[in-house]
Amino acid sequence: MTYSSTDLQVDLHQLLAGLGYHIVGDDELGWGYTFGPDDSGRPIRNGLDTSAEAAELALQDLTMCVGDLVGAGGAVVEQWETSHLAEAVRDLATAVTVLDPSRIRGEIQPPDRDQLLRQLRRLQAKGLVFDDCIEIFGEVTARSPVASAAKQRVHESGQLEIDDHTVVSESDGGAYVLAWVWQDHQ
Repeated sequence: MTYSSTDLQVDLHQLLAGLGYHIVGDDELGWGYTFGPDDSGRPIRNGLDTSAEAAELALQDLTMCVGDLVGAGGAVVEQWETSHLAEAVRDLATAVTVLDPSRIRGEIQPPDRDQLLRQLRRLQAKGLVFDDCIEIFGEVTARSPVASAAKQRVHESGQLEIDDHTVVSESDGGAYVLAWVWQDHQ
């Protein structure tokens, strides 16, 4: 019996689904993943070219969450006898809820803004940069009619640029599209 790449992909999708990650989409609209008790959970990423890319990003997300959980557990152990134990336990609770799909059903409260900001600062200390955030919160410019139109209208290389992956903020009657303005050091 041989074990093909398709078999590996099917097994990976099943394992991810068992942990609350569901690969969703199709070749026409793009692929992504959701997190929750079933594939109708909260969408995390969309518009990827293949289901393998979606599975890779879901696995990266899971790995990061497990790393956060291990780190938060280690911090609790380190802070056990100090006055900082309460904060370490709150951070551990946040890490646990991130990995618990039942929170999607409202059984567990998701982390509040302050907890998420602390997590973001820890990720920044581990090397997270703004470009990573644009990739997470943004979309592929070529797949967004608004971003594509904005790029055609205002993009001027070396002066005012809209990247191939950008953030779009929809509003009534239009949208704001993230662009970069070049300024020399003078």
